[in-house]
Amino acid sequence: MHALTMLNLKFKIMKKLLLSVFLVSAIINLLAAPVQVTFNVNMAPAGLNGEQVWIAGNFGGDWGTWNEPGTNPNCEMTDPDGDGYYSITMLLEPGDYQFKFFKGNGWNGGEWPGDPNRVVTITIAWDHFYTWGQKVQDPQVLADFEDGTWGIMTPHVLGCGEYDDPNLHPIEDTYTVVDNPAPDAMNPSAKVLKFKRWGTAVGGVPWGGFWANLMPYADAQVNKYVHVKLWKPEISPVKFKLENGPSGTLEIPSVNAQQLTGQWEEFVFDYSEKFSQFKIAVLLPDFGDPFNRTDPIDIYIDDIVINSNPNTANGIINNNKVFLMYPNPVKEKLYIENFGRVERVTIYNLAGQLMKVLEPNTSSKIAVDFSNFNSGLYLVNVVNSEGKSVTHKIQK
Repeated sequence: MHALTMLNLKFKIMKKLLLSVFLVSAIINLLAAPVQVTFNVNMAPAGLNGEQVWIAGNFGGDWGTWNEPGTNPNCEMTDPDGDGYYSITMLLEPGDYQFKFFKGNGWNGGEWPGDPNRVVTITIAWDHFYTWGQKVQDPQVLADFEDGTWGIMTPHVLGCGEYDDPNLHPIEDTYTVVDNPAPDAMNPSAKVLKFKRWGTAVGGVPWGGFWANLMPYADAQVNKYVHVKLWKPEISPVKFKLENGPSGTLEIPSVNAQQLTGQWEEFVFDYSEKFSQFKIAVLLPDFGDPFNRTDPIDIYIDDIVINSNPNTANGIINNNKVFLMYPNPVKEKLYIENFGRVERVTIYNLAGQLMKVLEPNTSSKIAVDFSNFNSGLYLVNVVNSEGKSVTHKIQK
């Protein structure tokens, strides 16, 4: 009886080991299995009228390795709707691939993006969107609201209690495109987005803002920095999230903390750890936690862009500090911060006339008196002890 029990125990252990080996093998095979990937490119900016479009790269298999455009029929892209959006679907093993699009046959045809090659990491089934004429590091504008629309975004209210439910309140109760209420040198745009940030009286929570589907997707493969301009009546943390992408989701606070109220200010979000495209963007412009504001306030939003610039429009980010020159426009005092030991501040008018020179030789916050300056635009140049120089246009 004891020997039989031991035999059964050994059999059960062996069965579990075999099952574990089978599961591990299945997972490995699943991860290595080819996945269906679609490449989409908007060729309308290239002015195409039915010409052939090809993709070439180091895909291997049926799609070859850098086949000359026009020689491999499997690499011809199609435009079934005739709207300038060409696409091709491939079965690719997970990995990194380099590729380019070609307008017409042969290597001498229209090539985009030129050098260097496009690079994409394939991990799961995915649609990748590109635009002809867009250089590798050109900014991707998600929304600027100038035409009265949300650009490539399809928005949804988030964190505003009952106003999250479109069956109770249309999105226009929370978000509307309006005239810029306070145009200035930071943001002279004619149209901006008005956000009625609902309070706790209707169930508002810290993550009030919006989430939006993106088409085409937000591309953080090369461009790594999201920029957003905000006008806020109160100071609170600002967060942004890119989600539903092959490399996962990332919600992060702005690199630069809010400094101003009642003026436009630009915020930067660093996605340099990501290398992927994303289907959803989320903006949380008022992430106070705990959140205890009862009544709504108005926040204005503009110019949501992804580019390769880590700097704000009024500052240089360095070691998680931001060079600041504010407020802009200025009434009496212009403040300069976070540029090391400042040796000289020089101010010119737009005619090139020298208006003022300061030599503070300090690393603390500097205040420059503008009270005696006439209204107009001025160039303010700052030089620090390391020889670094930066110039900004300031409005009085």
